[in-house]
Amino acid sequence: MVDTELLQSQAFESVMAEYGVINPEKNEHGTIHVSGATTPETWEILKKRYGFEADTSELTSKKRAAVMTVIEGGVDALPGLYALLEDLKAHDIKIAVGSSAQRERIEIVLDKLGIREYFSAIVSAADVTHGKPHPEVYLKAAAAVGADPSDCVVIEDAYTGAQAAMAAGAKLVAVPHQYTKNMDFSEADLIVESLAELDYSKLSELFT
Repeated sequence: MVDTELLQSQAFESVMAEYGVINPEKNEHGTIHVSGATTPETWEILKKRYGFEADTSELTSKKRAAVMTVIEGGVDALPGLYALLEDLKAHDIKIAVGSSAQRERIEIVLDKLGIREYFSAIVSAADVTHGKPHPEVYLKAAAAVGADPSDCVVIEDAYTGAQAAMAAGAKLVAVPHQYTKNMDFSEADLIVESLAELDYSKLSELFT
């Protein structure tokens, strides 16, 4: 729904500044973290790279708070999001969020974008025992809207999320972005460059 990679990078950079690391080197995508790695894993990499000492759990907690601050400053919807949600609503399709993020963060993003009303359920990190690529988040999301996973479509931009969707038995639509475009989404049922390419009719074709 939003460019979460940029938000994450800004949060990491904000926390690192507290430890004297200013203007850390960015990769080709303009971010400082490792896409796909967990926050604790990323902190271990960054601590080694920049030579600063700090407790990883403390850094993780500070980064979580920093992300919230970044989001509070405002977020932009990805192209096509509003039109897709409105089209699905018009066809009475139930929509759920299945995310590895904390519920508070998910709800703030939905509120900032003004789209909470479109979603029938939210499954967050607090609701699952196993994170992606385990299918639990999508199995619970399907159950939350009263649907069989095989009757659901998951829209994903990350490889681990794609694996989770396929393991759950759902149809997978991959929307790779600049950070994940080199990942292997070849097993997806459909690959598009933008949410703007999707609508109810296009998604329905996955079941024919």
